[in-house]
Amino acid sequence: MKRFQYTLAGVLRVRKIQEDQVRAVISQLMIEKKTYQEKVEKFNRELVECRKRLCKPGVVNPRDFTQNEKYIQGLTSEIKRQIEHIRIMDMKIENHKKDLNAKRLETKKLEIHQEREKEVWKEEYARKEQAEFDDLASVRKRFLSKRS
Repeated sequence: MKRFQYTLAGVLRVRKIQEDQVRAVISQLMIEKKTYQEKVEKFNRELVECRKRLCKPGVVNPRDFTQNEKYIQGLTSEIKRQIEHIRIMDMKIENHKKDLNAKRLETKKLEIHQEREKEVWKEEYARKEQAEFDDLASVRKRFLSKRS
């Protein structure tokens, strides 16, 4: 039996590769987003610790107090910066997900087209095979009728 060969197999392979590449970009962006989230959590913990230090009973040196406040302000601005990075990562991830969905759709269209082509090929091959069997049967019948 002759093997089925899809004429757009190369295009389908390229589409699948492109789909995988977009998936890799999305996963890389998600990893990057996670690092920003971890930094925000770390800075938030440091912020809480700084505030706890100021609330402890006892005498607080004014110099330590101002240093602590400046440090808290720096942490707060850094947290805002990290949150902005997270927002940007979310937008990039969302855009890449839209791109991935479009690529999936194109790949799916080609896969459906391939299946339809294969079904048509199977039907055509079955018709040809049946025609050959019919020819063999008629030749055999003629041969047997001539011998009699």
